Amino acid sequence: MKHFNLFVVAVFMLAVWGSCKKDDTPADEREKFVGVWKGSSTMTIPSLEMNETVSGTQTIKKSTSNSRAIIFDDNMSAVVDGNSYIYDEYSETVSQDGVTMTMEMNGGGVISASGNTITESGTVTVYMLGQQFSGTWKCTFTKL
Repeated sequence: MKHFNLFVVAVFMLAVWGSCKKDDTPADEREKFVGVWKGSSTMTIPSLEMNETVSGTQTIKKSTSNSRAIIFDDNMSAVVDGNSYIYDEYSETVSQDGVTMTMEMNGGGVISASGNTITESGTVTVYMLGQQFSGTWKCTFTKL
């Protein structure tokens, strides 16, 4: 009888151990970026004597068409790799008073180990009146 009980316990343990398989499904790396963030952005273009800082909020959500991408509420998108992301090149053209200006931005961001802060930086190029003006931008956001 003692051997029977040991056999039942052993079979039970094997069944439980076998059902405790590690989940092979990787976590969605984008999840830590999703939410509403508040902070400030500074853009500096020395040749235009521009050094502007604006504050506001930014909503980040998961892309539905790319399993590694996130979308920002200003329609910019980025590809996530671990705790960082790289923006897809962003270009915007506006015309005012007969002057056309095109702005191109590149860069990326990194989330803090605590998951509460995102720091971003990158380059900006403005094309206007047949000239090119280069500068930088940076942002810091805190999760709300």
